[in-house]
Amino acid sequence: MGGIKIEAGHVFASQREACEAIGIEYKNSTNSRRACEKEFDRRWKWHKEGRKIIVDEVYPEIKEKIENRGKSQGSRNNYKGIYAEFIDALLLQYLQKEEDKLKDTCEIHTTNNKIAEATGIVNYNYRTAYNEREKFYNTVKKDFNIKTNTYCMKDVFYWTKSKIREIVKSSLDRLQKAELLEYELCYFLYMQYKERIPLEDEMKAIITAEEETMKEMGIEHKKKIDNSYELSKEFNKKVLGKVQKDFDYIESIFKGYTISLWEDIALKTDSEIKESMIKLNNLVISSLKEKPEKTQKKTKKDEGIGKWFGARNPFWKPWVFDRMSKKYIEHCYSFIDILCNLNAINIVEKIKNCKSNKISSKITQQQKDEYKDKILDELLDKIDLEDIELPY
Repeated sequence: MGGIKIEAGHVFASQREACEAIGIEYKNSTNSRRACEKEFDRRWKWHKEGRKIIVDEVYPEIKEKIENRGKSQGSRNNYKGIYAEFIDALLLQYLQKEEDKLKDTCEIHTTNNKIAEATGIVNYNYRTAYNEREKFYNTVKKDFNIKTNTYCMKDVFYWTKSKIREIVKSSLDRLQKAELLEYELCYFLYMQYKERIPLEDEMKAIITAEEETMKEMGIEHKKKIDNSYELSKEFNKKVLGKVQKDFDYIESIFKGYTISLWEDIALKTDSEIKESMIKLNNLVISSLKEKPEKTQKKTKKDEGIGKWFGARNPFWKPWVFDRMSKKYIEHCYSFIDILCNLNAINIVEKIKNCKSNKISSKITQQQKDEYKDKILDELLDKIDLEDIELPY
């Protein structure tokens, strides 16, 4: 092994150093780095910490080299779904560009929302609006004259978030199955304008803080947190506070992907990428705009619109009133266009500069809790994809 005795616990500063230690050539390309990692797999059980390669166990003998590129005819192109034709190619293009920015590592760090914007699932407004929801609501209310309560906006955010998770996760699964990449869900820490994967003691602190906070808030099912903006905001703030007691340098915690490409991807022209993004974006918007009418019809069926002679039922909750409104579908369409349409007006700076960060509402806290419980009860069983972007 290159004249160096390698034992469990050995730390290489970089992949290049590890390659030199076992006597194989290192090149700064995806194919080369992936080939190096396969050689590591034959010799050791190992893991990464940033750029470092850490040996956990050295095998008594080097394992036999296995070639498994051609598992079955057509397996590498077994793509399904109406979005696959566009999202798979766009995702690979995005990942290759991200990898080209890296040096000694081929491990890309990203999130659902970053991927969604880069591939055209949503536009430039979505990520800022998602993280500054109160400011976004007041900006839209002022600049677009959409006078509606918050439940119209909440419905659109929920549909869009679910659509992003559906499209991105399915694409990653297909591409991994086709042996074009490998990915993993993980936590990230953000500090001093940099992000990295938590170390072992930091990860233990995060898990402990989450468990303690769930008990304090009386939450049994974590999906209830992931699918409620208000609840996740409160939960994340408490978790970060607990973690910062021991690690005060951590500014925020979020979930994302680590992704490694298995081979170099030929980059398309900007015009080709833009054309694919527009086609994908049109499919997404078309799908999202089917939701408001279906939601309104279901609400009318469930709540019995005719029971009060066509008038408003005084026992209806606020979200029912909103979904029964004649403007509900129109306003949902407006929110979808603002957040997704690639030709929408860029309002990112207006959202950031909005002075009002509260949503005025006469709705009581009890009614808000009832709404959250109702929506979560209806949708929880249908959601099995973990939320990827959860900034604390």
